[in-house]
Amino acid sequence: MASPIGPSSVTSPGWVTPEVEEIAARVAVPLREFTSEPRTRVEIFEWLEREQGIVSDGTNRLWYAMRLEARIAHAPEASLWGAAPQGVAFVAVEYDELDGETACSELVRHYLAAFGPATRAEIAGWSGMKVGDFADNLDGLRRLRDDRGRELLDLPRAPLPAADTPAPVRFLPKFDNVLLDRQRVLPDEYRKLVVRKNADVQPTFIVDGLVAGVWRTERKRIVTEPFAPLPRTVRRELDDEAGRLEGWLAGD
Repeated sequence: MASPIGPSSVTSPGWVTPEVEEIAARVAVPLREFTSEPRTRVEIFEWLEREQGIVSDGTNRLWYAMRLEARIAHAPEASLWGAAPQGVAFVAVEYDELDGETACSELVRHYLAAFGPATRAEIAGWSGMKVGDFADNLDGLRRLRDDRGRELLDLPRAPLPAADTPAPVRFLPKFDNVLLDRQRVLPDEYRKLVVRKNADVQPTFIVDGLVAGVWRTERKRIVTEPFAPLPRTVRRELDDEAGRLEGWLAGD
């Protein structure tokens, strides 16, 4: 008989409870085998009940835990700019086993390759680790200082544009992780306008390297909402970039 996992047995907020973690760890190996080809969430939970005798309560607790333990991610066809359609598929990710130190070092370097230079606090905010977790994995990195005197870390051979290099207007999608704990991109006075209740991160646009407003689509048109008045030249650049984004979203 299937054993339910519901509010009566999982009372702590969130999914990180010993019971949920134990279940996710127990089913991780067979779940990886089942998702060696793309499966929808419905198919996964039907399999979970049929083959493992476990019924979810319909919340995301067990779902998130299983995805983490079994290393399951969106299938390539789910990599869309807009909202994912119903029935999106998930698949087990191929990965190499690494020891903790090597994995930590690789994670820091991959982050810097995408978002560097960055402070230790920014690395921690993005990765979910504490600074002490990776403090011993920073050998060989480039050390810089920002205009506030804070230490910045970067890859040793990463390009470093001159300070006067112009930063063009760019649109960022909803939940773009470049904004995670990065004051140099998202000014504090705008944070609550961008990161709303339940960590709902709005689509934004950046001007001169900083978030300057949010945007949305209405009837296939880009609507922008600047947080402050924009100079006329910047407004033209924003409109031009919005037009290019409209064309791209339309498939032109």
